[in-house]
Amino acid sequence: MIFGRGKQETTPLDGVDVVLADLDGVVYAGPGALPHAVDSLNRAQSEGRRLGYITNNASRTDAAV
Repeated sequence: MIFGRGKQETTPLDGVDVVLADLDGVVYAGPGALPHAVDSLNRAQSEGRRLGYITNNASRTDAAV
């Protein structure tokens, strides 16, 4: 665009109020967090989004997770 403001950048979370993050294989793998997972979730929360954590891995108790 020659004149005007141009196209505004968007992100995948634009318009999203709540993020439900799958834990096993998305937030962490094995004993540790995946690269950028924690920083990304912290950023989403600091931008006003609510976070929830879900998993379909029943090998550990809620407290252990």
